[in-house]
Amino acid sequence: RVVEDYSRRKLSYPSDRLVACAGLAEMFAFALGSEYVAGLWNDDFLLFDLLWSAVSPRPRPTVSLGPSWSWASIDHSEIEYLHLSPESRLVAAVVSCKATPQYTTFPLGPVASGELVLQAHLFRCEVKGNKEDRDPEVILVTESARGM
Repeated sequence: RVVEDYSRRKLSYPSDRLVACAGLAEMFAFALGSEYVAGLWNDDFLLFDLLWSAVSPRPRPTVSLGPSWSWASIDHSEIEYLHLSPESRLVAAVVSCKATPQYTTFPLGPVASGELVLQAHLFRCEVKGNKEDRDPEVILVTESARGM
């Protein structure tokens, strides 16, 4: 919710996204006992934190604002998270997630690089709906995926 609300603001400098969140992230990290990595929490909820999208996508900026898997990597876009129903299942696991800060003295600020490794099975699927559809239907089409 913080990211969704924050991304609706009119920011002067997109490169300040992680800088602006650093203070809150530091407080939350202490309270949650979790590691903050390029705008996301590296804990049991990281897979859910990766389910963001830009409401009005724009071309990626020419200057890196963060790793491509982080909401902070895009320029001037409102961020929206996919809110899953309780019966939803995520079929992936985080192997590793890390980011290298631009400045060692400011570890929760701008990121120089990041790496995210996931492990998952791949299934052939079809997406029903058009580009503007906010709730497209994803249908798994392989025999081995029946019932998922």
